[in-house]
Amino acid sequence: QSAVLSLTPNSFSPIRDRADYATWAQKGIMYQLIVRTFADGGTPKSVTDPTQESGIDPAQKDGIGDLIGLRQALPYLKDLGVAAIWMTPVFRAKSYHGYDTTDYYHVDPHFGTDADLLDLFEQAHRRGLRVILDFVANHTSVEFAPFVEASNDPDSPYRRWFSFDDAYKHGYRAFFDVRTMPQLNTEEPAVRDYLNRAAQHWLEAGADGLRLDYAAG
Repeated sequence: QSAVLSLTPNSFSPIRDRADYATWAQKGIMYQLIVRTFADGGTPKSVTDPTQESGIDPAQKDGIGDLIGLRQALPYLKDLGVAAIWMTPVFRAKSYHGYDTTDYYHVDPHFGTDADLLDLFEQAHRRGLRVILDFVANHTSVEFAPFVEASNDPDSPYRRWFSFDDAYKHGYRAFFDVRTMPQLNTEEPAVRDYLNRAAQHWLEAGADGLRLDYAAG
């Protein structure tokens, strides 16, 4: 028999001023796309500084979509009448779909670099387009550094970041792939702080909003 789970809601600050609502999201057309299947801009390449250099070589296409291809397709999306684009995850991950994040602060090299994402923000905004990032706040990859430490050290403070009880075997939830996606314990203040800081990082970098994947989990 598993322990009784707390039903105490997390604290939050209610939005009271209409000026704080993202009312633009209720208007126009939002175009959701899978980056790796949308537009091929070139082949991934090694770089010295991913914050300053593009990670895509446009000289040769590899048949896989990336941030350069998406940036080049912005005029097409604008001509369609699109007001905002919502991308599937582009952060570092182990799977093709990107929903098992290993690093919330950097772009997966398959799609380009941090610099490529910042350039996409800038070019989209020049055309009056907004960009929504898919932000996975419910679970991570087994290669997410805090989970690796929590798995290897029973005394690690990161053990509190995941649910290691009978209901969540080894930090996993049954309806996710138990081999790749450990469940985050969002009752832990340090987890919420980490996710909030990572989200704020990309909002300040130019993202217009975040789609929180399985936020109710």
